[in-house]
Amino acid sequence: MQSAHSVSLPARIHRDGRPTNECLCVYVDSVVDAADCAALVARGAPALKYITQAADNEASKTGAAVALQNPRRYQLAAWRDPGFAERLWQSLLAGGGGAAVAAWAAARGLGEPFGLNERLRLLRYRPGDRFESHFDREVPTDCGRHRSLVTVLLYLNDADNFEGGATLYEDTTEAKRFAAVAPARGRVVLFEHDLWHSGAPVVAGTKLVLRTDVLFEAAAPKPPPAPAPRDRAKGVRGLADAVAPDLSDALDAIGLLDCGVEALLAPGRAAYAAMLADAPDGQVDRLWAAAVAEASALPVAPANTRAVVT
Repeated sequence: MQSAHSVSLPARIHRDGRPTNECLCVYVDSVVDAADCAALVARGAPALKYITQAADNEASKTGAAVALQNPRRYQLAAWRDPGFAERLWQSLLAGGGGAAVAAWAAARGLGEPFGLNERLRLLRYRPGDRFESHFDREVPTDCGRHRSLVTVLLYLNDADNFEGGATLYEDTTEAKRFAAVAPARGRVVLFEHDLWHSGAPVVAGTKLVLRTDVLFEAAAPKPPPAPAPRDRAKGVRGLADAVAPDLSDALDAIGLLDCGVEALLAPGRAAYAAMLADAPDGQVDRLWAAAVAEASALPVAPANTRAVVT
């Protein structure tokens, strides 16, 4: 029987400011054996590449693609494997990982977890590669019947194959406060999407990890926000809510509501996202214009002062 180990998280890590005793972040060792890890690497390795362009969304069908201003610093390959997803889920259910997810979901009123996302993503990190700090994004699947709420990371090689590359769970207000989970072949980490985290830079060698998600029924209610606004994680969602309600709608429409502030402020990021996501009816333009108009009515700080959002 595999046992789940809880990760001791920093205080301000949750997107909505929830206390750490309500957060889900556990790891389980020896879930997948060496042969299966090697098979997953062999399956995805030929398709690995750095993502340097953003493709147009399916709705507008223009076929456009633009270069990313800040491309992700790792190689990625993705494919569907419902058989492996089911085997991995059953292994987690047989041990402590599945029980930890079920207990967390029950406490939040989310219902029973459905299983794992069959879309597997292989990530390869070489020296200098890293994954910047972020919250994970909820993804609808199966034509909207299910949604992802929990991230699943499976490490495919041991730390003796590389240096660096730990998964860091970080305090949103103080970067030096974090909990680190070291990669180990066959180890699985499960954590809710709402935790601020990153992948530390790989210094030497090659790190390999598989990503999928725990899915829930789409009809399940979302967790209610925590009541303490000053403890909200300082992501884009919290700042948008504090400035103007319409701003949240506008950012959500172009897929930027759940990114970090640094990512939103990257040169050209919002403009590219709006260009790719806007529908012919101009919905994003109208939402953005309304948000700007509302935000413009707020008091303006005098010159030579710094505005601080808390």
